[in-house]
Amino acid sequence: MNQSQENLFQAVFIQLSAPSVILKTDAPRFTIVHRNLQHEIATNTVGQNLAGKGAFEVFNPKDPDRQSEFHKLMGGITQSIENKNLVKLPPFRFDILIKDGDRFEESWWQVEIMPIIISETVDYLMVSSYNVTEKILDSHAVVRSQDKATKLSEELTVTNEALSATNEEMAASTEHMSQLKNREAELYDKMAVLNEELESANEELKASFEEISRSNSQLKSVQNNLQDLNKELESRVAERTADFETAKKDTETQRERLYRLLMEAPAGICIASGPDLVFELINPLYQQFFPGRHLLNKPVLEAIPEIKDQPIYDVLKNVYATGKPFEGRELLVPMAREENGTIEDRFFNFIYQPRYNTIGVIDGIMVFAYEVTDEINTRKKTEENEKLFGQVLESMPQISWTNEPDGEVDFYNQRWYEYTGLDFESTKRWGWKQVIHPDDLDYVINQYAGSLQSGNDFKAESRFKRHDGTYRWHLSRGVPLKNEKGEIGKWVGTATDIDDLKQLQQQKEEFISIASHELKTPLTSLRGSLQILDRVIKKESDTPHIITQMVNSSINHLKKVSNLVNDLLSSTKIEQGQLVLHKTWFTVADLVNNCCDHVRMDGIFGLITRGDTELKIYGDEHKLDQVLVNFVNNAVKYAPDSKEIILSIEKVGNFAKVAVQDFGAGIPEEKLPHLFDRFFRADHSGSQYSGLGLGLYICQQIIEKHNGEIGVESIAGKGSTFWFKVPIS
Repeated sequence: MNQSQENLFQAVFIQLSAPSVILKTDAPRFTIVHRNLQHEIATNTVGQNLAGKGAFEVFNPKDPDRQSEFHKLMGGITQSIENKNLVKLPPFRFDILIKDGDRFEESWWQVEIMPIIISETVDYLMVSSYNVTEKILDSHAVVRSQDKATKLSEELTVTNEALSATNEEMAASTEHMSQLKNREAELYDKMAVLNEELESANEELKASFEEISRSNSQLKSVQNNLQDLNKELESRVAERTADFETAKKDTETQRERLYRLLMEAPAGICIASGPDLVFELINPLYQQFFPGRHLLNKPVLEAIPEIKDQPIYDVLKNVYATGKPFEGRELLVPMAREENGTIEDRFFNFIYQPRYNTIGVIDGIMVFAYEVTDEINTRKKTEENEKLFGQVLESMPQISWTNEPDGEVDFYNQRWYEYTGLDFESTKRWGWKQVIHPDDLDYVINQYAGSLQSGNDFKAESRFKRHDGTYRWHLSRGVPLKNEKGEIGKWVGTATDIDDLKQLQQQKEEFISIASHELKTPLTSLRGSLQILDRVIKKESDTPHIITQMVNSSINHLKKVSNLVNDLLSSTKIEQGQLVLHKTWFTVADLVNNCCDHVRMDGIFGLITRGDTELKIYGDEHKLDQVLVNFVNNAVKYAPDSKEIILSIEKVGNFAKVAVQDFGAGIPEEKLPHLFDRFFRADHSGSQYSGLGLGLYICQQIIEKHNGEIGVESIAGKGSTFWFKVPIS
């Protein structure tokens, strides 16, 4: 009996007031399927689970005299099954054991047997019993009263006969008259008593007839109620049957939906049924595990014989036997992909889930599987590469490390421990900050955080504390390792000891600073002398033209030397941390329009200003003018054929962006990342352009001092655009 049928029977039982039991038609056992509470109470078996037992094993009367009732009941059941109709049996006696005792109480029952037809045959019987003990006992009392009255009548007849005999005897012999009179008196007394008893019996008989009449009336009412109940039951059965058909259709729809879901699932799914685990269902992804093999309707060992002696088959059998699910992760299963193919080491993630039938018995196994062989092999290869990578880092003479995308360090090579004298626990993640000189820490963290956010290479010079407490300068570099999607999986960094180079550089800076200051005084004097000489020559009309040219050439060369000395002095100040900003509010358009008068006066290049002419910022106007002049001078120098130079102004978020665009030959792509490096020159011919390669480096330092950004965009043959962004406030 399935769940929907069981629900139907339960609903019927709730409505029935008569003790009822549902039997299967598995003759001669007639297994008990369900009982209602009224039946448990009536049979004094409350709380006893009799489901699954034979009906006549439980309720078969032991008294041989009661076997006739047993045969009547068996005959009624057979008649109901054969004729498929309701059978009502005459009342029969079935004594019930009294609770907490060993005696039976006399009881009489009216039994009705109703067939329940589910699939064109009688599958179940509903046996309802109505207790008619009181009615039967009352009718028996009437019979007993009638029997008593009959007996009294018979005794009266006998008495009358005896009286007649006595009269005859009196007529025959007067001798016995006295005796006869005495006997007659006794007989009359006895008749009076008998008459009284007969009258009493008649009254009892009358009361019994009245009770029988009332019982018949009640019986008729019960029969009417039973008919109404049967009609309601038939209606409910019809309704439940319709519900069952609807539920059946819904179940079929859900089964089809589930089938489509299993067949379209992104995992390999199969169902193996029965003790031999025969492949009952296989979805396309599971079949892809075994291309060319026919699996459906075959036992597992016949379809995949190579797993016979493997643990995975033992696990499968254990799940079928115990019902306990099993989940395996990255389990090695040597198997061939094709029939008679080569055995391969294959790895799977899978789940074995037992399947139960409608009565709760395991009848199969559901398998959900993912092949992860490629992932395992890739991971092994990655682990091998990481091991090799670690060996490479360990073999490097510099300090090296790796860190996660969020910046936390997860590896140092041995050089780190040798230099710092610290262990991994104290310097992992962000513990390296204790090694950086306090004066350099903020700078390093800002550079580090900027690279983590942008994904660009990391570069910083800072002092590392050695195990003996001394600090040495190191150049730290970090590069991101990206996958094919451009996602950063790891950072690799190195720190090179540049303390000796730094000392030489400091000595060079000191020399440049001293030399620049020493050169600045004679150059200033020389410039003054040349300017005086220029005025004198201009007053003398007969001065040879060659002298005038030489003086002008000397003044131009002097300007170049002065510019070089100024760049050296600015570079020295920057390196020594002496770059100071004097900020004020000013209009960016005024800065753009007032710069580069020397270019405008030459009349060769046209400077065109575009954009937001009302934009104001808070910054060092003189220093930003220096940056802008450098951009324009480079455009004039490196794009001589570009007769228009565009200066644009725009607001970008909370920043002001200024750009200088030329339409020259452009800058080679490989040189773009180095344009703002110190002493880098885009042109190395040494013949066409002069300079030390400090101009753009100084511009970068000025913009960074403003907490801004600087950059360049260039397309070969179309020109270049140098730009900077500084905060508005």
